[in-house]
Amino acid sequence: MSTQPGLVAIYRWRIDDENVEAFRARWTHATRALKPHGGMGSLLARADDGSFDAVALCPQ
Repeated sequence: MSTQPGLVAIYRWRIDDENVEAFRARWTHATRALKPHGGMGSLLARADDGSFDAVALCPQ
């Protein structure tokens, strides 16, 4: 099995403040749910402008 990602997906969202907590929870849930199917993890960060940037790693 390769340890190198086959796909690196980059996402960006603008989330209303009242939905941020739910958005983070759902992103975490989705990332964990993909692990048994080969998902290699993700990073979710908030940019200076308030948007969210995410990187998800998927196998080949």
